[in-house]
Amino acid sequence: MTQINYNTLIKGEGTPVIMLHGYALDHRVMLYAMEPILENKPLKRIYIDLPGMGQTSHNGLIHNADELIESLVSEINRLVGNEPFLLSGMSYGGYLARGVMQKLTNQVMGMFLFVPVVEPIGALRTRPDHEVLVEDQTYTKTLIPQELESLREGNVVINAYVATRQKHEIEVALALGDEQFLEDFQTIGYKASYNIDSLETPFDKPVTILSGKQDSVVGFEDQYKLSLMYPRCTYGAVDVAGHALHIEQVDIFNAHLEAWLRNFV
Repeated sequence: MTQINYNTLIKGEGTPVIMLHGYALDHRVMLYAMEPILENKPLKRIYIDLPGMGQTSHNGLIHNADELIESLVSEINRLVGNEPFLLSGMSYGGYLARGVMQKLTNQVMGMFLFVPVVEPIGALRTRPDHEVLVEDQTYTKTLIPQELESLREGNVVINAYVATRQKHEIEVALALGDEQFLEDFQTIGYKASYNIDSLETPFDKPVTILSGKQDSVVGFEDQYKLSLMYPRCTYGAVDVAGHALHIEQVDIFNAHLEAWLRNFV
């Protein structure tokens, strides 16, 4: 297929780490989540904007997950050649990462997935109802009703730290996406036509899967079942955390990321 001209941000030198962000976002959500831990490691961090998101145009070439995964495989081949590499993905990026791993199994040294999509069809996901468990009322009293409503729609924890990171990492990215492309893709192409989790042999490299116990977007139970596929998988369902687990429980997130990295550097 014709190769997409991916916008990438590459930092550092060493073992390549491919970072795939969530749906309708861009590379900055991975950048801010991962860099505090990765920046002092001998790693070549490769942050990618997916087609139709951030600064990467889909150019009318991507219509479904099958094409997107093939395009990512081609881009990764261009970036790292036959070199072994690590994979990390958030949400839909976690789904795509597994699709990439299926096709490049021998090169992938390990995966770090957080709040990954397991079941692409929303109605089939096992997930809890949304609830806010922690709200800093000193902070929320400073907000106008629309701002507070927006924060309460998706967050389990609401405070100034969470709100600031959401604004700079998520809201800015959402404004950059190609809305029509994203709507069409989610309607007709979000799920691959084949089972991306079907492997000829078990993937026996270090894998970490982190879920939010209150994640009302993708849940945590499907992710636990996924973890059973990997002989060397660490699985965590983090309490008081939703789909923004990496922001709401940053210390726990960082600790698991550090532990996973000790397998490689």
